[in-house]
Amino acid sequence: MKTIALFACALFVACASTEEPDSAPTSTPVASEPAPTPAKPAPTPSKDAGSSQDDDRDPKDCTGIPDRTLCDNNWGQCVNGVCEKLDSCYGESPQEFLHCNGGTASERDTSTALYTKSRVATYACAAGELASEVAFEMNEDTTQTVTVTLSTPDLDLIILEGDCSGIAKCAASGTTSVTFTAQANTTYYIVVDGKVATPTSFHIAVACQ
Repeated sequence: MKTIALFACALFVACASTEEPDSAPTSTPVASEPAPTPAKPAPTPSKDAGSSQDDDRDPKDCTGIPDRTLCDNNWGQCVNGVCEKLDSCYGESPQEFLHCNGGTASERDTSTALYTKSRVATYACAAGELASEVAFEMNEDTTQTVTVTLSTPDLDLIILEGDCSGIAKCAASGTTSVTFTAQANTTYYIVVDGKVATPTSFHIAVACQ
C-alpha cells in the first residue's frame, strides 16, 4: 500500500514538471515623446548697404585721402582727414540760368545780396571768397566758345563744370571777363563771388560762338 502511494506521488510530480508555464503577460510599449526642436539662432545683423565705410570705421574719417576729395558717398569733402559736409553754391532758390540764345536769357542784372550767406569760400581755382555767391547754370546743345563779362572788378568770376561746390572742376576764373569752351550737353555753373561780404550789384552777360 505504501509502495502504491509513493508511485502515485512520483507520477504527480513528473506531470507537474512537464506542464508549460504560463507565458508572461505582454505589455504594450509606450510611445516616447519627440525631442524638442532646438531654437533657431538669432540672425546676424547685416552691414548697412548705404554705408561707404566699414562698420568699425567712423564714416567721417577720411585719413589718408587727399584734401578736397569727395568722401562718404559724395556727402562731403575730405579736409585734414575729416569728411566735412559739402556745401553747394547752387543750393538755394530762386535758380538762375544763362544761355547762348541771346536776348534776356544771356544777361542778368542782380546782386550778391540775392542770397543770404556765403555757402562756398574756397574753390579749386579761387580762395577767400566771402561774398554771398550767385551761380548761373548753363547747358548748351552744341559745343560753344563762351565769353562771360562782368560789370564790376570788385567781384570774381568762377566757371565750374558738372557741380557747383568747392571741389568741382574749374573751367576758368577771372574778374571782369573769362572765356571757356562749353562742351555740348555739359552743365556749367557761372559763379559770381567776391573777397568782401558787402553786397554788390552787377550786370553779367554771356556771348557765344
